Amino acid sequence: LQEKRRERHASPTPELNRDPAPPTANSENSEPVADDASPPTNPAAPASRPTMVVDPSGRIIPQSDDSQRSEVSASISMTNDPQDTNDSFPVSDVCPNDNCRKGSDLHILFPINEKLVCTEEGCPTPFKTNDWHSTKNSLARHLRTKHRILIKRSVFWCFICQTRIYRHPAEHACLQGCIVATDQSSNMFRCDICSFDCPTQLGLNNHQKMHRRKHAEESMPKRNIPRPKKRRRNNKRQRPQSPEVNPSGDEGAIDDPSISLAAPVIQNTLPQTPPAEREDRSLLAHILSELNSLSVDDPSEDNFLSFCILVEQAVQEAQRHHFERDDEARPAQPRERVNRPDPDPKDPAFIQRLYTRNPKRAVRMITGNDGARCNLETETLFDYFSGAWGPTTSDASFYVETQETRTGVLDREFSVSGVIKKLRNAENSAAGPDRLTYHHWRTVDPSGKTLAKIFNLCVLFRRIPPSWKETKTILIPKKNVDLALPANWRPIALSNTIYKLFTKCITGRLTSWCERYHAISTNQKGFMPHDGVLEHNFTLQERFNDARDNKRDFCAAWLYVSNAFGSLPHCAIQNALQAARVGDALCSLVADMYSGCTTRILSNDSCTNPIPISSGVKQGCPLSGILFNLAIDPALRRLQDNSAHHTVLAFADDLALLANSPQEL
Repeated sequence: LQEKRRERHASPTPELNRDPAPPTANSENSEPVADDASPPTNPAAPASRPTMVVDPSGRIIPQSDDSQRSEVSASISMTNDPQDTNDSFPVSDVCPNDNCRKGSDLHILFPINEKLVCTEEGCPTPFKTNDWHSTKNSLARHLRTKHRILIKRSVFWCFICQTRIYRHPAEHACLQGCIVATDQSSNMFRCDICSFDCPTQLGLNNHQKMHRRKHAEESMPKRNIPRPKKRRRNNKRQRPQSPEVNPSGDEGAIDDPSISLAAPVIQNTLPQTPPAEREDRSLLAHILSELNSLSVDDPSEDNFLSFCILVEQAVQEAQRHHFERDDEARPAQPRERVNRPDPDPKDPAFIQRLYTRNPKRAVRMITGNDGARCNLETETLFDYFSGAWGPTTSDASFYVETQETRTGVLDREFSVSGVIKKLRNAENSAAGPDRLTYHHWRTVDPSGKTLAKIFNLCVLFRRIPPSWKETKTILIPKKNVDLALPANWRPIALSNTIYKLFTKCITGRLTSWCERYHAISTNQKGFMPHDGVLEHNFTLQERFNDARDNKRDFCAAWLYVSNAFGSLPHCAIQNALQAARVGDALCSLVADMYSGCTTRILSNDSCTNPIPISSGVKQGCPLSGILFNLAIDPALRRLQDNSAHHTVLAFADDLALLANSPQEL
């Protein structure tokens, strides 16, 4: 504050915009008027008006009248009492020396400064706007929000005649044309074109740019754009009367002679030319043209081999497009690895970036459930999972074929719009052996035409390329178990994303088909489109409440099936599909998917040898859930039978048996 005061003392004294005109009467002869009295008339002023200046402290002082200046300096200054902020004091008859606040009254002196300073002690906040009224409102708003002082009344004073102004200050006799005093010491840079001024050279330069831009716009020749002519819109609802109709009723009469003399209108009978399709310029356009050349009426072995070669070429094109550019951008000599610190889950910037890329991983890191990596020996894992996924058998009589007539799941082809919708909605997940993600396929085939053609040809051949049957498997630990045993790790298969996209399309068709024909029991809520956990919890709670109210027994048993997904026989899947009558195309396609499948288990920075999958469904495959539901559906229907109450609640392989007595259970 002391430095600002010294600067203001050293700066030149600001003057008013003009010399005030002499008033008509002497202000010293006027008598003060109380607040409750009526407003006085304009006071008389001396013949020669003194020049008004603003001193370094911000006060306006008449320079030519020494007696008046001494009188002003000796007048009573109004102090700010914090305890009087809520009380309204009667207005004194003496004009204050400066802008101040008394209670809830704000005293403003005129001619008013362009820049007002906060009236509270120790607060040098300045306010300046285009007009004095807005500046005063800004000061009142600052007092209300910053200092918690509500201004209820504004009291205006004329510093020239030392009297109170009851009406608008612009109508006061002393303030005609000089209601605002310009502080020349605050803004040293003024515009030569308009009355704008600012305290810095940068602000003046920006303001002058505005003038030059406006001048350039005005000097540019204006283009005359002709207004379009209004056209009458034909009312399609009002159809013209057919010329064959004769309103007079006379068969020989002709209403319009020109109709009979005019040449007959020749209608265009040529078929309309369909609109030309846009040329596909994607990276896989040449692959699509070769796929279209394959004969759709000949699902022979030679055509299937050609199809597999084209699919591999599409994968190689995508890999070359995405991975070779990264290899070229890498330096020839590998850089030394820098030991980076472990990511901190409490770092907000890191968590936000991670959540943008992978929301699930970000949540796992925040909750501390990121999981541990498997460090078991690869030989141990190979021996265990080779036996767990070994061949198994099932009783074919367990599945009874339905007598209902049902359409096949894959009787119609996959549409391009359906495939591209699945591709766009696919969440970012780990890539398979080909290292391609959903993002890569969205880049190389944005239209989805090539992928849709590949999927439809797979349905035609009822087979998939052999490369789609190779997977990588990661192990996720189970909770509260001994992780030294391979059985306490859950295997998750990482298939190629093109295969998972294909199974996503089949799963959507099969799920809708099961809902339409009620092929899956309503007791099963796992892998279904609707959330059934709330429904199961409500059913279980109602059974408990009913038993308590009626004072009878209620029994429930929760069953855990060990290795339920991995021990499901492949023949049971085929029997379940045939019994549900999903169609020969889907049965043959699923049989080919699970024949000759192999996987490699990742552990301890290495992987096992290929392990054949002779039983079970692949966890991580979108089609596995609905296939598992179809395989165990006969058991759920036999448990429920015709009971009026729920006897079994299922969520995939988690089962709850309900009964009214231990014997029934």
